[in-house]
Amino acid sequence: MKILQLDPSEIEIGWRARSDLGDVEGLAASIRTIQQINPITVSPHGKKYQLIAGARRLAACEQLNCKVVASVVDPRDEIHALEMQLQENIARKDFDPLEAGEGFKRLKGLYEAAHPETRHGAVGGGKGGVGTTTKTEVATSATSVDRFTKVAAKAVGCSERKIQELIQVADLPEEEKAEIKKAPRAERQKKVRVALRKIRVEGKKEKLRKQAEDRPVTEDRAKTVLHLQDNRAFFKKALPTSYDLILTDPPYETGRQSLVSHTNRGSLDKNFGAWDKLDVGWVLPASELLSPGGQILAFSPLEAIGDYKFICDSIELTWRGALIWHKTNPGTAHRPVYISSCEAIVWMTKGDHYLFTPFDNAGAPEAHNFIEGPICGGNERLEHPTQKPLWLLERLLRRHTAIHSRVLDPFCGVGSTLVACRRFGLEATGVELDPGYIHQAQLRLKAEK
Repeated sequence: MKILQLDPSEIEIGWRARSDLGDVEGLAASIRTIQQINPITVSPHGKKYQLIAGARRLAACEQLNCKVVASVVDPRDEIHALEMQLQENIARKDFDPLEAGEGFKRLKGLYEAAHPETRHGAVGGGKGGVGTTTKTEVATSATSVDRFTKVAAKAVGCSERKIQELIQVADLPEEEKAEIKKAPRAERQKKVRVALRKIRVEGKKEKLRKQAEDRPVTEDRAKTVLHLQDNRAFFKKALPTSYDLILTDPPYETGRQSLVSHTNRGSLDKNFGAWDKLDVGWVLPASELLSPGGQILAFSPLEAIGDYKFICDSIELTWRGALIWHKTNPGTAHRPVYISSCEAIVWMTKGDHYLFTPFDNAGAPEAHNFIEGPICGGNERLEHPTQKPLWLLERLLRRHTAIHSRVLDPFCGVGSTLVACRRFGLEATGVELDPGYIHQAQLRLKAEK
């Protein structure tokens, strides 16, 4: 490696993963004042040099009409040169995932052209390095060549999964990519993040579909029923005294001071037609479906605990209090406020005799009404903004149900309550208005073993 001072005209830019250099005025002013501190990286290319890394520094020197300090390296090949370029940019905040994805897609094409045996389905390819071949073919082939994502991840310092997702972003339809590229950079980042979320969810759905296909057809351990309808219609038609537990996460608006839309707290009108004016009014028709000793456990913002207690007292349910779930990994705060890391689980019963499994040790942490644990994430997380984690739902079912219990979730979303019930062998019913959520719930239930 040697250091040279080159005229910008001696350097060819070539293909760049990072096409938008942004404003280089500040960098140019810094170079004018204290000169260029870090050299750019180039490689010999005929009578000129090919830029590998440092496009913004080169643009700033070109703007200043001065020579640029360059570190001349001799990369092994075009693959190595592109790896160096991506390595320099991958950690930059303004290097959006679409640019990165197109860079990795290009790198993948170069790598697989050099190592065709690593292509999906070819000898030496696939996730484990070997595709669909005979034992003889494997023994005589170049199986020592690693798959592209493994090599690239090691070269640029990120995970294989991230590289796979970035390439999927680069494979978006051209019209969708064009829409992203013409947006301002800050907006572009948001659009790409949305696209990435969709890609991740679709990947999880596909995994669930495969699990469901691979699962042998056997009799369900427990009957699970899904209703695609407004839960108000379900409440009208459902048989009374049917369910031993209603475990649900109803939607709510945290921005309102009171979640009950009435001006004074008089007696609640038990006429069914009036209940839909109340955000917590679903409790009224739902309570009529409870068996004697039946229970309601509902996730709630802390601000609505009083509203739930009020409606509970008004319809002669028995208020048992509220559990607090402290989320150990909540989102970040982007405003001068505290992070909302706690959510309530209100508890009501129909009468004084209800099912509750006591704790082995009444003073143990699990007996506390303060529950700590992470939000739903990883492979479990699907396309639902408030999806609840299975560990938490299972913990509640363990205390509030027995093997004969029937469970209802009138706001079932992507079916987390139903999946938890299936694991416990409980009969469960879910009601959901959104067909997309219902579809995801069906996939989860089919894939559940």
